[in-house]
Amino acid sequence: MSGRTDFRPWEELFGIQLTEPQKAAVESYLRRLQKWSRAVNVTGRRTVADWLRYDFFESFWAGDHFLHGAERLVDVGSGAGFPGLAIKIRRPELPVVLIEPNVKKLVFLKETARGLALEGVEFFDGRGEDFEGWKVGDLACLRALRPSRELIWTLNNLGLPILSLHGAEAAPSLGARDETVRVLVPGSQQRYASLFQ
Repeated sequence: MSGRTDFRPWEELFGIQLTEPQKAAVESYLRRLQKWSRAVNVTGRRTVADWLRYDFFESFWAGDHFLHGAERLVDVGSGAGFPGLAIKIRRPELPVVLIEPNVKKLVFLKETARGLALEGVEFFDGRGEDFEGWKVGDLACLRALRPSRELIWTLNNLGLPILSLHGAEAAPSLGARDETVRVLVPGSQQRYASLFQ
């Protein structure tokens, strides 16, 4: 990555204005993604434009629109840190838990959070089903993840809201719970954000 990143097309598309410190954090994150992607498959995307649109700005947009009232975001299957770590850049005051069973991806997440000096980030090495730290005020986030029955039972039993970022045909089945909100991601014809409360 050389030179400054042009954020304007994505800011305009998503209706988001990043601060200069947020832009600097994203650029640092992008450099880490490029470096790690050469050795470890932390994400399937390979271009800066795709990372900006589908990972960073989709995450920023979801955080701006769906996290009001949440006391903590729990990102289940965080992968390369989307949406959880990206939302932390946008909302530094919000505590975030990143749940990731893949050891290499977890190392990437820890290194990235430390490198960006992000405070209030917890990590859980395992699956969402095994996480015992759920509490009232959490918002669980699922992205490109089909939740197990055990995870659905846990989240439903606790009455926690769930935010799902998914394709048109991939909205998760959450038992008796119905979507309270389903919104098309800006600029997309097949990406949705669904909130289950």
